[in-house]
Amino acid sequence: MPPRFPELGFYALSGQVTDPRPMLTEVRDGDACGFGSVWLSERFDVKEAAALAGAATAVSDRLGVSVGVTNPHTRHPVLLAALGGTLSSLSGDRFSLGLGRGIDAVWDRYGMPRIRLEMLEDVAALLRRLWAGETIAGHDGPAGRFGTLSLPQVPASTPPLMLAALGPHAQALGGRAFDGVLLHSHWLDESVAAAVTRVRASAEAAGRDPSTIRIWACLVTACDLAEEEVLRRVVARLAGALRVPGYGEAIVDGNGIDRELLSRVRAHPMATI
Repeated sequence: MPPRFPELGFYALSGQVTDPRPMLTEVRDGDACGFGSVWLSERFDVKEAAALAGAATAVSDRLGVSVGVTNPHTRHPVLLAALGGTLSSLSGDRFSLGLGRGIDAVWDRYGMPRIRLEMLEDVAALLRRLWAGETIAGHDGPAGRFGTLSLPQVPASTPPLMLAALGPHAQALGGRAFDGVLLHSHWLDESVAAAVTRVRASAEAAGRDPSTIRIWACLVTACDLAEEEVLRRVVARLAGALRVPGYGEAIVDGNGIDRELLSRVRAHPMATI
C-alpha cells in the first residue's frame, strides 16, 4: 500500500485539450500515487466540469473530487445546487464545489455582465438555503432576480463550497463566506503566507473558526520531461496568464511586482505568439 497524502491534490486534464478521456487514467494514477484529491478546471469545450466530476467519482472510490472552478453565470442557482447535491451524494461526501469569477474578457465576448464578488457571496448563500430545504421566494440580489427557488428533493449530502481567490478582497470573502479557498498558481511564498493570514483574519472577524477554512496553494510542475516541454508547461503558462487583461495585473499586484515588468512581458515578441 503506497503512502497516503490527503493534504495533496493534483489537477487532472490541465490546459487545453481536445480529448477528455486521458483524465480517467490520470485519476487512476493519482489514486495509486496516494494523492488526497483531484481538481478539475472547466473550459467551455470538452472540459465541462459536471461531466468530468461525475466520471472522476466513478473512477476512484477514495479521492476527493473538486471542481476548481465553475461559475454561477452559466448555471442557474437551482441547477448549481442540483449539481452539488447530486455529485456529493453520488461520491459519498467526496465532492467539493468551487466557484470563481472567470475572466472578464470572456463575459464581454458573450455579452454577459461581469461576475462580481457580491454575486458569488449571494450565490453561496442561496445554495446553502436550497440545500437546507428552504423555498426562496422573490429573491432580488447580486445573483439575480428569481421567482421561486426550491429543490423538489433535498440532497442527502451537500458539498463544501470553495472560492477561487485571486485578489485580497476575494481572499477575505473566502474566509467570511466559503468553506475553502483556492489560491492562484503563480504566488510567491510570501504572497501565499499573506493570503493565508488574510483568509484566517476574515473568518475570525466573521465569527467563524479560522482553522476550519481549508486553503489550497497551487504549484505548477512538470516532471521527467524534456526542457522544452517543461518551459512550455511552466513558463508559457505564466506568460499566458500575464497576457490576460486584468488577470496579469492581479498576479503582479498580489506578488508586489512592479507593473513595468508586466508591460515588458506583454511587449515581448514571444508573448504574442
